[in-house]
Amino acid sequence: MGADNNVRRDHRDTAFRKLFSQSENFLDLYKECSGQQLDVEDVRPFDLAKDDRLFGILRGSGLVNDVSYITSDNKLIILAEHQSSPNKNMSERELLYYAALLRRWLADEKIELSSNAKIDVPMPEFYVAYNGSRQYGEESLAFGNEFLRVSAKLVDIHFEKLADKHKDNSLAAYAYFYKHYDEQRAEGATADEAVRYAGKKCLDADFATDKINWEDFVMENIPVFSYEADLRAAGWEDGREVGREEGREEGREEGIFEVARRLLKKGLSISDISDATELTVSEIERLKKS
Repeated sequence: MGADNNVRRDHRDTAFRKLFSQSENFLDLYKECSGQQLDVEDVRPFDLAKDDRLFGILRGSGLVNDVSYITSDNKLIILAEHQSSPNKNMSERELLYYAALLRRWLADEKIELSSNAKIDVPMPEFYVAYNGSRQYGEESLAFGNEFLRVSAKLVDIHFEKLADKHKDNSLAAYAYFYKHYDEQRAEGATADEAVRYAGKKCLDADFATDKINWEDFVMENIPVFSYEADLRAAGWEDGREVGREEGREEGREEGIFEVARRLLKKGLSISDISDATELTVSEIERLKKS
């Protein structure tokens, strides 16, 4: 697989997953995407467990979903993916995520599809939340034919594009943070300086302060933001050496482990490092022992 085809996660994905893995915050994201207001009691987190064998297979293929929830009545699985670089294959990817989550649901419910009785499985909704600098040019991403068609709604989550900019809205707070982070980086600030500045702007503006502790958010994310910036400056991308030729998987994998080692030394928790690198908890624990 060439480097251009790799999943390229950065600090935006880490912050996105951490923030919207909390149900209350996810509801703000879902309202922006769908226009529907749900209550916390209506949904529960529904992701692949990071120690599952299936998760390991997906991670090895570069296929790990960001945030997913299932409704309390088991009618709907909602998948929300974050993108900071345009990827026009997201509808295909979301279908694979849904298939993996559906397998989990069947196992959890102890249901066999070989049963003669008709089974009402949860239906999917697919969303892609985008806050990159390049234009996608579409309102949805789709593939298929007359037998199967999959569509993911593309939602621009730049601050100026949001329908709801209320200060209690966690998605607006996330977008406001990145608006100021990106502006500072464009003016030449270091990642460390930009994170601190953006966090202070959110705190001063009283953005979602009842949902987000901005001081903790800044301190938790500085190591991830700063180390990624160091890697990029050194010619690496997301802990993986950038190269055009194929056959570099071993080097890329070692790059991920090196990122994890550095983040362990910086004092990040194992769960945060797992979110940032997509390594399993057990892999990081082995690194820590070694």
